[in-house]
Order: sequence, then C-alpha cells, then structure tokens
Amino acid sequence: MISAVLVDSRPAYLGTGSSATLLLTQLGTTTLLQHLKAKLGELEVPDCIVVPDFKWSEAYGRAVQKLAPGTVVVPSLRFRETLGSYEPSDCLLIVDTRWHPLDGPDFGALLHDSADHRLVGHLVLLQTSGQGTQELVLCDENDHVRAVQRLYDGVTQLETVGVRASRVPVAATRYFDRLDEIHPQHLRARLAASGIPCRDITTSTVSLDLTTEEGLVELNEVFVRGATKASMPPSYTESAPQIWTDRGCTLHATSRVYGPAILRDRVTIGRDAVVIGPVTVGSGARIERDAFVSQSVISAGVSVSGASPRIRRVLAHEVVNQVAGPVASAAPQRPSLLEWSVDHAMGVHGHNGVGDHTGRRTVHSVIKRLFDFGAALVGLVVLLPVLLFVAALVKLTSRGPVLFGHDREGRGGKVFRCWKFRTMVERAHTQQRALYERNSADGPQFVLPGDPRVTWLGHWLRISNLDELPQLINVIRGEMSLVGPRPSPFRENQICVPWRKARLSVRPGITGLWQVCRRGRTVSDFYQWILFDILYVRHISIWLDLRILLATVLTSGGRWSVPLTWMIPPRKLRGGTLDSPAIRRSCDEEGATLGTGPNTTGESTDSAIEPAVTAATTG
Repeated sequence: MISAVLVDSRPAYLGTGSSATLLLTQLGTTTLLQHLKAKLGELEVPDCIVVPDFKWSEAYGRAVQKLAPGTVVVPSLRFRETLGSYEPSDCLLIVDTRWHPLDGPDFGALLHDSADHRLVGHLVLLQTSGQGTQELVLCDENDHVRAVQRLYDGVTQLETVGVRASRVPVAATRYFDRLDEIHPQHLRARLAASGIPCRDITTSTVSLDLTTEEGLVELNEVFVRGATKASMPPSYTESAPQIWTDRGCTLHATSRVYGPAILRDRVTIGRDAVVIGPVTVGSGARIERDAFVSQSVISAGVSVSGASPRIRRVLAHEVVNQVAGPVASAAPQRPSLLEWSVDHAMGVHGHNGVGDHTGRRTVHSVIKRLFDFGAALVGLVVLLPVLLFVAALVKLTSRGPVLFGHDREGRGGKVFRCWKFRTMVERAHTQQRALYERNSADGPQFVLPGDPRVTWLGHWLRISNLDELPQLINVIRGEMSLVGPRPSPFRENQICVPWRKARLSVRPGITGLWQVCRRGRTVSDFYQWILFDILYVRHISIWLDLRILLATVLTSGGRWSVPLTWMIPPRKLRGGTLDSPAIRRSCDEEGATLGTGPNTTGESTDSAIEPAVTAATTG
C-alpha cells in the first residue's frame, strides 16, 4: 500500500497566519492541498498525511480538515509514532510542497517506475537556466581561450537542485531522526549515506520554487489561465470574458478588472481600483479605492490599500498596511529578436487571443499525426516488396546488419532510434573522427564527398533516397513525421540555441523544407539549414506539408531545388518579404533557393547567421 506524506512549509513572504502556508494558499478556485489531493486520487493514493515543518496551531489543523476531509495532520515529533501503524512493506510517497512542476504534478513517473519498489526512489530536479543552456569557456595556463562548451539543461547539464518527491519503503524510515530529514532532499542524502539502495528519476519538467514569491505568482498564473467553464464550480459566473466571480462579490461601477481573474466569495473591489490578471483574489478580500493590483495572489481576508501599486506580489498578511513593501521589479528584459521569433512560432507568446495560435496548432498536430500514421502504414504495405529487395541486396553485398539505427533528438529533445538501410561498411562510425579533417561542412554536420566508408550499393541508395524508407517505422511509432526538420543527433543540434528550440518543437521529418529548397545536395551550408528549419516551424500548416510532399516526389527526393516562394507564398512570409535581404538571397530569378554559400567571414557561426535568420523570421 502507498500513502502520501505532504510536507507543508511556510515561506517568510506568506506571514504567520494560520492559513499562511503553501498547502492552504488559495490559487484560482482551489488550494494547493486540494489540487495535490485530486492528483493523488487519480493515481489511486487516497491515504494522505500532512506534516508541517513549522510550529502550528489547532486552527491550522481545522483548516486542513475543512479543505480535505480525512487528511491527517501529524506533528513532526510524532511522525515516527504514526509509522508504527504501517507494514514494513508499505511505501510512502513523500512530497516536498516547496517545488511544483509547471505543467502539474508528475508523481506517476515515480509510482509507476519499473524498478523494484523495495528500493528508494527519488524524483530529482535538474539544474536549469533561463535560456536552457550555459556556456563554459576553457582557457590554458596563459588564460587564452581554447574552447567554448555549451551545456544544455537535461542533456549535458545534469546537476540536481532539489528533490520533488521520494518513494520510501516504511522499513527505511527508521533513519528518520530529525524533522529536516523528512524533506526529500535531506532524506535522499541521509539514506544514501546509510547505504540504502536508491534510484534517481530525473524529470525535464520545469519546476517552480515556491519558497520564493515569484514562484507562487507563476503557479497562480497556471491555475488562473487554465480556468474554463467546465472546470469552474457551479457557484462561479463569468461576469466578463475570463473574469470569474463567486457569490457575494461587489465590484464598484468605476473599478476596472482585466482577466484572466478569479474572485472568490465576498470579494469587494472599491471605487477606481484596477485589477489586472492573471490574479486570484481570496475570500473576503478587499481591494480599496484607487488600489492597483497586477498579476498577484491576494489571500483571504486581506485588505489592499491604494498607497502604491502591487505588481507580481503575494499579499498574504491579515491586513496590508499603507506601505505594502517594495514594488515588484521592472518587467523582465525582452528576449532577443531571434528568441522572440522562435517562441512566437511555437505559440509561446500571446494570450487572450492576441497572437495565440495554440488552438490552431493543436488541430494541425492532430490532423498531421493521423495523416502521418495512415500514409506511413499504407506506404509500408505498398513498398514491402521494394523494402525486402533492398534488404536482401544490403545483406548480400556487404557484411553487417541490414538496418542502421542512430540516436536522434525528436520533439522536446526526446531521444529515439532513427532507422535507415545501412549504406556504409560495418562499424563505420568508429572511423569518423579520423576523417574530420576532410569534412566539407561549414556547420556541425559531417559531409565528406567520396566518403570511403560508403559501399557501392549505399551510394546508389543515397542518391535514390531508398535508404530513408525504414523511417516509415519511426513515423508509425510517432517518433517522426513525414514532413519536418531533418532528424539530427544532439551533437548537431547544440550549435545554435534558438534554432534548436524551434526545430525540437515539432517532430522531425523524412523530408522537409530544407531538403527540397536547399541549393544543392553536394553543398553543405549551415546558414540555409537554419533558415529553412525556422521558416518551416513559423509557417507550419497542412498545406505547406502537402506542398513539400509533392515537391519531394517531383524532384525525386530533392535531387534539385524548388523556389522557396513555391512553398511559402511571399504574401504569407510572416515577418519578412522578398525585400528582406535574407529572403531575397534565397530567391534568385532562376528559382534557385540559396545564394550565400558557406560562411567565410571568420565570424562565429551564431553571429554570422543570427542577423539573416532574424531578418527572415521577425517582424
């Protein structure tokens, strides 16, 4: 049997009230305690214990019972006594409420882990950075720069910053000596030091640090933005678009409220007050005359005066005095144009219908997946005789397996094994490092004309693109699409951060815009590769996919290039026209699609391509 243990905390910014704890904080129409209980119920973990890591009163216990009937509140000093009622083979799911994943609790990865449940398991949080990557400069003894390494979160940057939750057999709890060891992070260190076998499960999900005011504000935004008519309790009404009010709310006629906002019961908003969402206003709270509140969490019973603006704040004290603390810092610095264009292409920016294409992209994704699956399945059946014939030739003409599998990064950076007919001699990959000096590519890929590792049959398979046909299996498995960016390993994807972010936002494809529009198969131009990948992500649609598929057939798999304007009409080139230097260079009078050639300026790759790609993708 598995029981949940929720370790509640009281960060300093919440104050000292009986309800001023993370579990009891009102977020949207619920509290963090109710939210976690609901998620645990879905995982069939109904038994729940709350252990506060602070001194608490009976009022706190009553508040927990009121919100989650049946939940047991156990003082930390009596926690070991409570464990006496469990069997040694039972398990505890100990949750640190100070961390919360941005897209919701992920306890299933821990509870459904295929490893032996007699082992302790930890759901660890990895080090993340604002841009998803950090750069490490390597110098020699004279402080001369010799190399620059880029470390990507979750791939080559694997430092842990916390433990979200732990699955602990009750038998291992005999090592619980002090309160702080109940927190999973301390528990992990203690059990490992005691020789208890442990297993770490990493998660790539971004987690919010709720010990900071900013973390709780961001979590509230997730709750408020996710509110829909179907998810709201019956007592709430949508008094205006994305403004939900409970019973007993009073809004002065001169007040202004901009959604998304959730006003719980008995909220009062005074004359000329301004409230800008995402915001949660707790039960019985008062926003006084001339007050200004934006993107904040206002706890139950709090009175907000009009003395100064409150921006991205957690207002949790019993009464907010005339001086409510420092105003939030200025808005975060706007990302670079290239970063903005990639985020905009993926539907990250824009809410309330302003530039938000999430719904359209979801419909496109479903249609695209159904088409990919059906077309790939039909293709495998129809081409089965060809596949068997090619497989026999590969086997008979050279030693080694028929298929070659290589690890590539798919959507979201998830690694999968990409399959092709083997076109090289056995163990060809072990010879690549010795051939690097002859590499003709200007980017991270490896291109070697007359590669001695390629077999005579492999040469013809590559020219005819028949070596790509086994990737139909990857399409059926959902790892690839018929159309998308070229599937590449991490070694190739790590060079340009915005490009990596864009191309990993969609499934890689057997064919794509780069394959049919690039200048030539024998020319390796990293600039055009980045340009076409970002343009595809930015203009992704069913019609663009159909054009690319048709162009692939008509050009025999990209044997010659087609004009970019045949794929994306100039009037639809968002953020750039044919007057843009980057696009103009890609569309000459004869319809060839690139004319810049490899970078020979001596600039670094990123700095050389960023202005051109920015001009092609930003408005």
